[in-house]
Amino acid sequence: MSSDEVEELSESTEGENDTEEWLPAIFPINGKIVWVVLWALAAREIASIAAGCFAVFHSPEGTFFTTPQHVGHILNQLGAFGDGVGVLLVSATFVLSWVIFVLRGGIDAVDVDPKDVSRVRAQLLWCAVLSASASIGALLLVAGTVLYYGQYEDRWVRFMSPGVFYVGYAVLSGVVTFIVLRLRRSIEPVSFES
Repeated sequence: MSSDEVEELSESTEGENDTEEWLPAIFPINGKIVWVVLWALAAREIASIAAGCFAVFHSPEGTFFTTPQHVGHILNQLGAFGDGVGVLLVSATFVLSWVIFVLRGGIDAVDVDPKDVSRVRAQLLWCAVLSASASIGALLLVAGTVLYYGQYEDRWVRFMSPGVFYVGYAVLSGVVTFIVLRLRRSIEPVSFES
């Protein structure tokens, strides 16, 4: 290769180091997938609450809130969105949203798009709301498990395995909520210029 060919080759590859050029090839996921997951999580929470409402009016014995076991079953249905899957998906969605924003240059990018900043702020707000509600759901699962197994003499042995996990899910969701809100506050809104 001659020196002219090397210079032409180096000039043609200079644009490939640009963030806009290499990021989509390495990280082809855009922000729309975050919205899809957030809406799926919201639908999952609505379905869980609907299942809890149906459980209120359905009892095999025809009774209505008469036994602690039935109340525990209702609370378990209402809080089912606070299980490990819900907490994991909310946490993963938060991480995905934040990583996409940071890899695209974040707030320090020279050509930051105000729409990107608004999108990330909205996604982080959704993540905080869903994470806080997952924490509440996990606490409902704790209360429901205690009531459901309360009739047995070895209730604490039966409660320990799922109950400790549910408490851990509630704490993890609370921590994710705190982190998401702190990061959301660190992103200043960018004004749209006309």
